[in-house]
Order: sequence, then structure tokens, then C-alpha cells
Amino acid sequence: MIIDSLTKDISLVSAEDCLIIPDVHGRDFWKDAANRFPGNIVFLGDYLDPYPLEGISPDEAFTNFQEILSFKKANPDRVTLLLGNHDLQYFSKAYSLYSKSNRYSWKYAQLYEDTFHENSQLFQLAHTLAFPESEVLFTHAGVHSCWLHQHPYLLPEVSAEAINRLLDTEEGIVALTECSKIRGGDYPAGSPVWADQREMIHSEPIEGTYQIFGHTMLEVPVITCTFACLDTQNVYAIDPHLKINIIK
Repeated sequence: MIIDSLTKDISLVSAEDCLIIPDVHGRDFWKDAANRFPGNIVFLGDYLDPYPLEGISPDEAFTNFQEILSFKKANPDRVTLLLGNHDLQYFSKAYSLYSKSNRYSWKYAQLYEDTFHENSQLFQLAHTLAFPESEVLFTHAGVHSCWLHQHPYLLPEVSAEAINRLLDTEEGIVALTECSKIRGGDYPAGSPVWADQREMIHSEPIEGTYQIFGHTMLEVPVITCTFACLDTQNVYAIDPHLKINIIK
């Protein structure tokens, strides 16, 4: 698993590849590549709650989020919208009750909650794509083996379907709020919306599965033989040979 030392123009990306949009937080870096790409696109979550120092207002972030929703509705079969920890604060009342809040917007919370409620069917926690060399599992923050061991009854198998079912029960939603000490929590490992790249390095690999996630903001991507953390405000593409490129 390598990343090209040179970036690749979107016009050179094959439709057999998958475009990956890491944490948005109100930014519009996704637009050009996504609007020009004809294949599968996966957004890794965290659409709202912009970073104050980046100068993106909540109104601008919400407008950007509406554009992402419209893009999904126009391309329902090839665009996947994952949920991140920031999204679940507004997506689920139960999650908001039990979670460690992170830049929660009290002023805009009702608007965000209403928008997620009206569009809940557009979102999921996990997504898989089957490539010849491996299955690729997309989540917001990564599935840590220690977190899996803590929830054998909730997740008897590691699959996108099983992870997505966590939203169906309060027990599953509470498990999603778990955050490790690296992120200021009390658990040995974080959930698929809270795990940190630094703890994922020590996770046991999932047999036959390559993981791609964001959540941990980085200057350069971290790409190993078992996972890729891509939260760098860049668009990426993964090809059928599991080669990852930065897209411009």
C-alpha cells in the first residue's frame, strides 16, 4: 500500500476507483473533484462544526452541508455519506445525551437536528467496497480491535451491516460514544466515530479487510498495510489495486 509522491488530476482517475472525501467541517475542497468524477464517492463524515480559526461561519458550513445533501440526492447510488462524531451529536438524541460533546453548536442545534432528521435515510455509519485484493471498510474513525472485544454481542461480526445496526438500539448508540484516553475519554479504545489514528496503529488488523477513515486531523496522511487515515483536507482516490492517490 503506497501513496503516489505526485498528485493525480481528477481527469486521470478511472471510474473503477473510489473517491474519498475526508472530514469536511464546512470546507468546500470536495466540490471540484466530486462534481467531475463519475464513479463511487464516499464522504467520511463531520460536515458541520467548523474550526473557529479557519474563518468558516456556521451559516457557510450549513450551506455547504445542504450542497452535499443535494449532491447525494442527485447521485443516490454512487455517493455514500458516513456519520462522524460531530454529526451524531445532532443526528441522535440518545448519542447527544451520552456523548462527549465536541464544538456542539447550541445556537444552531435545532436547525442541524431537523435537517438530519429530514434526511436520516441518506446517512450510515459504515460502508464497504469489494476490490480484487481486499474488501475496503470505510468508517469515520476506524474500527479498533479492542473496541470490538468490548462489544461481542453487539458486533458478532465485523461488517458494515453490523456497524450500521448500532443506530437501531440505545445500547448500540451508547457504544458509539466511547472515547479513549487519547481523546480525553475513559475507555481503552474509541468507537468507529471516536478512535484516534494513534490508537489505530496498535489495533489488530481485520482479516481480509483494509480500513479507510478520517477523524484525526493530519498534515500528511498516515497509510499503513492495514489502514489509511486521510483527514488532511484533500480528496483521495483508491484504485482496485488498493493504491491511494491525492487528487487535484
